[in-house]
Amino acid sequence: MLRGLGRLCALTLVWVVVPLGLFEGALRVLDLGDPPVFRRDPDYGYLMAPNQSVSTRGYRFRINATGFRGRDLAVPKPDGLVRVAFVGESITYGGGSVREEDLFVDRVGDGLAALLGRKVEAINLSAPGWGVQNMAAYLEREGRHDADALVWVISAVDFRRDKESLARYEFPEGRLALRSLYFARLAYGSLRDMVLPRRPPRAASSGDVLERNLAALRRSLDESAHAGVRTAVVFVPTVRGYAPRPEDLTAYRSIAEAVGRPTLDLAPVLAAPDPARMFLDGVHLSSEGHAAAARALIPFVAQVLRGEPGVADHRAPAA
Repeated sequence: MLRGLGRLCALTLVWVVVPLGLFEGALRVLDLGDPPVFRRDPDYGYLMAPNQSVSTRGYRFRINATGFRGRDLAVPKPDGLVRVAFVGESITYGGGSVREEDLFVDRVGDGLAALLGRKVEAINLSAPGWGVQNMAAYLEREGRHDADALVWVISAVDFRRDKESLARYEFPEGRLALRSLYFARLAYGSLRDMVLPRRPPRAASSGDVLERNLAALRRSLDESAHAGVRTAVVFVPTVRGYAPRPEDLTAYRSIAEAVGRPTLDLAPVLAAPDPARMFLDGVHLSSEGHAAAARALIPFVAQVLRGEPGVADHRAPAA
C-alpha cells in the first residue's frame, strides 16, 4: 500500500507539479502575470496602489506615488514646466499590452515639447474601468495636480457606463504569490461568465446613467472654468464608431460647448485606413491607434494651451 501511495505521489509530481513549475518559470522569464494591486476609495471607487512595478502582458511599467501609471509628479510643479493632465479610463491607461513610450499620453508630451519649444510633462490620470463619474469624483477631491491644461478622454463605452467599483472588476487587492494564479483567475472568471452570465444592471436604465454622467461632466467642467484651467474633451470611438447610439456623442459635446470647452472627435483618424489595426479588441487602442491619436492630439492640445479660438467643435482630419 505504501509503495502504491509513493507511486501516486511520484506521478502527481511528474504530471502536475513539474508542469506547473515550468509554466510559472516561463511566466517569470517572459515577465507576464504581474498585475497592479488596487485600493478601494469611497469617493472615486478605486485606484492602483502607489509605488508599484508591474507587468501584466510583458511590458513592465511603474505605478507612481500618486497611484497612476508613469513617473512621479513633482509637487509643486517646477517653474517653466508645462503640465498637461489626461483623465480617462483603460484606453488612456493603456493596459499591459502597450509600452509606456507608445501611449498617446507620452507621445503627446514629447510632441508638444518639440512643437512649443518648452519643457512639457504629460501625466496619465486614468484607471482601468473608470466611468465618467469616477473621473469627476477624483478631480473633485484630489484636483488636477497643478496641470496647465486638463484633457478629458471619454470613450464611446463610457457614455452609459455607471460609476464603477472594485468589486465590479475583481481587480486584485493584494500581490499574488504565483503569477500562474493570475491566469487561473482569468480562466475561472471567463468560464464562470460563460456558464453563469452576469445580470445586466437594474433598469434604472442606461438613460439614467447617461444623465448622471452628463451632470458629473458638467460640474467638473464648470469647476475647471471657474478655476481658470484650460480644459478640453476628447471623444474616442470603438471600432464600430459611436454605434448604436451616436446621439450620445452629441449630448456629451453639447455639455462641453455649453461652457465653452473645446472638443476633439478622434473617429476620423481611427477609421482610416484600416480601423481594425487601430484597436486591440474593438475598444482599446493598439500601438498604431495610440500613434494616430497622438498625431491628432498634439496640434489640438497646443491650441488649447495657447487659448486659440476655433477649436470648440473639432473633428480630427482623417489620416
